[in-house]
Amino acid sequence: MNAVPQCHDPVVTELEEWLRVLALGAEKKPAPNLSNTSRTWSGRVLLVESISVIENCPYSDAAHLLDIVGALRGKRVKQWQRTLLAAAEIIADARLGNSISRNAVTDLVAEQRTDGGFCLMPAISAVACIALLAANEQEAARNCLTNLLENQCTDGTWRYLPFDIWDTALMVRALRGCRLFDEKSLAAALSFVERTQSDDGGWACKRGLESDNDTTGAALLALAGSAAGRRVTSRAVDYLRRVQRDDGLWMTWQSADDVPSPDVTAHVVSAATTHSMTSLDTSRAVRWLVKQYEEAGWSAHWYPTKSYAVREISVAIGIDHKTSRRAAQDLITRQRADGGWPAFDHDSSSSAAATGLALSVLARSKETPDQVLRNAASFLIGNQSDQGTWVGSPFMAGPRPLLNHYPSHTHAFASTGLHDFLKFALGNGKR
Repeated sequence: MNAVPQCHDPVVTELEEWLRVLALGAEKKPAPNLSNTSRTWSGRVLLVESISVIENCPYSDAAHLLDIVGALRGKRVKQWQRTLLAAAEIIADARLGNSISRNAVTDLVAEQRTDGGFCLMPAISAVACIALLAANEQEAARNCLTNLLENQCTDGTWRYLPFDIWDTALMVRALRGCRLFDEKSLAAALSFVERTQSDDGGWACKRGLESDNDTTGAALLALAGSAAGRRVTSRAVDYLRRVQRDDGLWMTWQSADDVPSPDVTAHVVSAATTHSMTSLDTSRAVRWLVKQYEEAGWSAHWYPTKSYAVREISVAIGIDHKTSRRAAQDLITRQRADGGWPAFDHDSSSSAAATGLALSVLARSKETPDQVLRNAASFLIGNQSDQGTWVGSPFMAGPRPLLNHYPSHTHAFASTGLHDFLKFALGNGKR
């Protein structure tokens, strides 16, 4: 009842308000029309149309939902989209009074995990549960409902489950080189990352999902310089070569509706450089990243705050590259009076995560005034809690372009800034 829709994107605001009204059982409204929005929304159309038909919203169209399913059938789609395709077909047929496709039921049941859920995603599991009930698959539906209730948070909400592989790789990248971290955590973390390499040579963001190119790049960066890294490199190179697009770039997923991502491409380029993957051509990817800045500035798909894009891409092409230097100077002009940076321009307060990422960039740059660095470090130190971490807010664009928040990500990004400040700025004699 008290939830406030996110406001970083007008379509997000409309969608969240629509969902909130449905959840409260108020007057039903038509679903937001995503057909004329950006391609970023293409992955949400099937889910939104399915919910609209389930709720019998005005203008909901089960026949149109079947058309969407038909258009996607046979194409390469994400793991959770396979679940949605089967569920949507069942839901549409049930609404139209058609006989329910046994192939769709078989496909849906095949995607159910042993814990009863689907794809480790509560929203997908909820739609699948409704489809299972419509298909009279009572036991599978009961197991799915049990999974949903077991994963409900104490505050009554549902959240994405932790990205165990991504988070581990991220924390290694943030804290490796800190004495206590190296002594207490590094060996176990590297062992975990090595063990979770998928059979195809890549890594998934969390165990149980398919490999994605972003986590593969991040995992390789975490394993850089280690014996584990040397053991996994050969299979990882083969994977990255297989999934590289004809234009030399990388998407997040091998899915028909995905597009090249600047941050994903940057991670792969950085990993290839770090692991000396000479057989992997990254030259076109580097040129594309530079061109992205020249055309519209750097942006990222997964954490759309500007400092994340600048941090990850400047590492890929080199902090001394003229484009990285321009991007760093632009960050300096955006620093606020409190020493921090906001996650988004419209935010009234600065963000620890965005500030940590900006500080990481500027600590590496030889052209950053000392006062800029000191002010940023002071902001982070002054806003650190007694427990050692920082307050955060949603700024990860997943499910894109809705925002999500993992406290571990805020901690990693803020720590990255302070760690790089110590390594690069103080290490070079700046005070």
